[in-house]
Amino acid sequence: MEDTTKSNNVNKKFILQEQVDINILKEQRREQVRLSFKRFFGNRLAVIGGAIVLLVIIIALFASVFSAYDPYEMSPMEARAELSRAHPMGTDEFGRDYMSRVFYGARISIQVGLISTSVATLFGILIGGIAGFYGKMVDIVLMRIMDAVLSFPTILLAIVLVAILGPSVFNAMLAIGIIYIPISARVVRSAVLANKEADYIEAARAVGKSNFRILFVELLPNCLSPIIVQATVTFADAIIIEAGLSFLGLSAQPPIASWGKMLNEAMEFMRTTPYLAIFPGAAISLTVLGFNLLGDGLRDVLDPRLRRGGL
Repeated sequence: MEDTTKSNNVNKKFILQEQVDINILKEQRREQVRLSFKRFFGNRLAVIGGAIVLLVIIIALFASVFSAYDPYEMSPMEARAELSRAHPMGTDEFGRDYMSRVFYGARISIQVGLISTSVATLFGILIGGIAGFYGKMVDIVLMRIMDAVLSFPTILLAIVLVAILGPSVFNAMLAIGIIYIPISARVVRSAVLANKEADYIEAARAVGKSNFRILFVELLPNCLSPIIVQATVTFADAIIIEAGLSFLGLSAQPPIASWGKMLNEAMEFMRTTPYLAIFPGAAISLTVLGFNLLGDGLRDVLDPRLRRGGL
């Protein structure tokens, strides 16, 4: 009876200590989140980048609300109209409201960036995680395949893939995602190699956890910092590449409003109505700048060792 009582007391102490440890861990995580937000909002460029990205996303989501006209409605009598209160960005050669088309073009860019980045990141995590965790021949084979893909110029490989698949926005998203898989895979592999010998991984092995659980539950969640930063860079690059493909006629097809396609259509009128090229070009530049600034800010937040003072 006395032994049972002692055993119960020991169990209660163990449970209480475990609960205390869990509470301490939760408090530490809350403190880390608070410090991360403080570092982010202390970096002015990161805040500016985040504000630009948020603005573009809002415009893309609510383009139909912000647009006073149907972006596909033609009005030949108002072709290439000057800037006015009715048409703040003028009209194109078909009389379509240019501001509405710029707003709807944001939808294409955000959609392309989101899908392309998701494809590149998910497959990059899978390939890079397996290569870094298992090593040896698995690592050699997978990384040599990734190196082979990386040996081709990015835009050239994108053009080849879209030419094979056929010109469309979906195929452009798929092609961009494919060409950025090797970059994401290399980033993930480096992070896995840096963490796979950590004490918590050894502890997971000691308690008999499977390799699958160790890799996807224990290891990869602790490699999210470089993955998130790389995703923002991929997002920005995807917008630029899609604009280039649209400019060449390999992505969005008429009458879809795409910033790259709008630049192509504006070439003929550069001397008489330069604003037809200025507005979509500025939209591309501003959006890419926003994602790059946001990526720099996230890098500073997620890896304080690289933190630079905010301007």
